[in-house]
Amino acid sequence: MKLTRKDFRHSRKGFSLVEVAMAIGILGFVMVTLIGLLPAGLSSFKQAMGNTIESQIVQNVSNDLLLSNFSVLATYAQSPTPQTYYYDNEGTQLPSNTGYAYKASIALTAIDNPNSPITYYNNTTTVPPAYNVTITLTSATDQSVYTQQHAHIYSIIVANNGL
Repeated sequence: MKLTRKDFRHSRKGFSLVEVAMAIGILGFVMVTLIGLLPAGLSSFKQAMGNTIESQIVQNVSNDLLLSNFSVLATYAQSPTPQTYYYDNEGTQLPSNTGYAYKASIALTAIDNPNSPITYYNNTTTVPPAYNVTITLTSATDQSVYTQQHAHIYSIIVANNGL
């Protein structure tokens, strides 16, 4: 059987130039949109990481305060300047402020209520039943000239545990 040119014309398979151009145009539009969303996703990821590290730092500081002797907190409360601790990018406490990423300042205020049923006496001084602890957490990256420094303030109450 002999094949003619007419037989080849009907048996050709593939895409036309218009179909290929439309597919490339749609694919290009989708890729540009996805690449355009990438910076927004990365900034949200960075903010979520920062929030996670901040919450870990606050949890670590508050756990240390809740488990410490109440007499140690009394010395912190008598100090005129707040206690300051420095942390790196991963939330690990640093020995000094060299290369810190987060700074936690801790201020204590005695909760004195004369009508409180719980009043402790230590020799001649009255020990407050609890302290209001304010933890102010700032990030080193928020301290640039162009942006206003943001501080996150957390507050906990530490009761006298009798130690």
